[in-house]
Amino acid sequence: MQGDVDFADAFRTQGMVSLFGARIDGALICIGAQLENPGGLALNADGATIKRGAFFTRGFRAEGVVALDGANIGSVLLFEDAHVENPTSIALQASKMAVQGNVSFSNGTFKGSIWLLGAKIGGSLRLSTTMLRAGRSQASSGSMDSSITALAAILSPT
Repeated sequence: MQGDVDFADAFRTQGMVSLFGARIDGALICIGAQLENPGGLALNADGATIKRGAFFTRGFRAEGVVALDGANIGSVLLFEDAHVENPTSIALQASKMAVQGNVSFSNGTFKGSIWLLGAKIGGSLRLSTTMLRAGRSQASSGSMDSSITALAAILSPT
């Protein structure tokens, strides 16, 4: 796709948004967007190539998984003032993702886990005033562990 993919302020949807394997010459802009697919994929950008940054900011909300497995982002990945919830499982699935610049989680909430297994981050990984909240499992009465899993994540200083 030429240029930016812009799901900004007025963008609201129920069901999955699929950018699976997409090639985006610009940025992925999800400023203030609201994606709803409780218990499923809210955004599937697995294997996507995004030449510029991916911006989930200024009130971005997702009910369901934001999936960036194997995505290649040529600049930054920002989750700032973002709220993602998938309380019975993974909220952000970004295993084997490659980001050339910084990855930032600030001033937001994740209800569910963040997975960065095997991710490659060329800049810094910033976690600032972002809350991880444990959810309630539908399969049991106990709480699910809400965590950031970054096993084998590669952080390369610039």
